[in-house]
Amino acid sequence: MTLSKDQRAAISRVNGAKSRGPKTAEGKAITSKNALKAGISAKQARSLILEQYEREIDYRRFAAGIRSSFKPEDVAQAAIVDRITSLMWRQARIGREEALIIFEEGGDLLRATGKDPHYLIQNEKRMEALRKTERHLSRELELAIEQINKLQKRHSPPPPIDVTPTKPIEIKIGRYSPDEEN
Repeated sequence: MTLSKDQRAAISRVNGAKSRGPKTAEGKAITSKNALKAGISAKQARSLILEQYEREIDYRRFAAGIRSSFKPEDVAQAAIVDRITSLMWRQARIGREEALIIFEEGGDLLRATGKDPHYLIQNEKRMEALRKTERHLSRELELAIEQINKLQKRHSPPPPIDVTPTKPIEIKIGRYSPDEEN
């Protein structure tokens, strides 16, 4: 059964009227972090900060360091640098999360025996999810860095042209005659 454009629009209106988003404070808090799942814009940088575990001042300093490293020259470059900052911040978070898992599950063994507890981690699914996310972020970061490098090469000024004459210029004083050239 094929629906016409008008029929699909009517069905969409009916379905859209059923939900207007979360009503409870808990539901609103959950949906406010949805952007973290798919990547976010620089405008939403505050959402990158997990308030209970990270400080906004640390993120701002980190972002300023990244920005000074890449020195964006226009809006397009600034957007890519913001993306790079987000990706690198999230990669660092994965490292902290991995350390937390090891501490939670293997901290006692490490303290008792001094042996690396990596091979004893019980929650392998959680670790694999972190590794998968880290691989994804690494690929995205590599692409973003390639983009900024291409843009900065394209926007960089051409190399200076050497205008130093190869032989001395003779200056004749008098009337100009085209026959005297060369």
